[in-house]
Amino acid sequence: MVFFLGGVASALLAIAIWRVNPRLEIFLSVSCLLIAVSIYPATGFLKGAPADQMSVQLLMLVPAVVIFWLALKCSVWFAAVGWLAHGPWDLLVPHVESISHMPAWYPMLCCGFDLAVGVYLSIRSTGRLQP
Repeated sequence: MVFFLGGVASALLAIAIWRVNPRLEIFLSVSCLLIAVSIYPATGFLKGAPADQMSVQLLMLVPAVVIFWLALKCSVWFAAVGWLAHGPWDLLVPHVESISHMPAWYPMLCCGFDLAVGVYLSIRSTGRLQP
């Protein structure tokens, strides 16, 4: 629970930074989503994990790039969906593939971050929260 709350606190800090420049807020939020999706395979490659052990992680880069494009071209709602989907993904991926290259606390921290950002962007996508 501590790591989850640490992720939420980190998300609140990131959101505060993104909101400094409203014109870049969506770009920064979806760019961070691409980074978040890339962390698992990048860490695996840096620690020498073979690509075939990270096939699902690598495959998830495709929808992340699509979400990036849709969020920038169509609606912030796509960024919200991407972040909200990434939260459960963090909890699921250790059961789908071996991610022994990640610390045991990381999925819960990341899940807290992802869900907090997803909720924020969901509210932002309704227009009730202006930049």
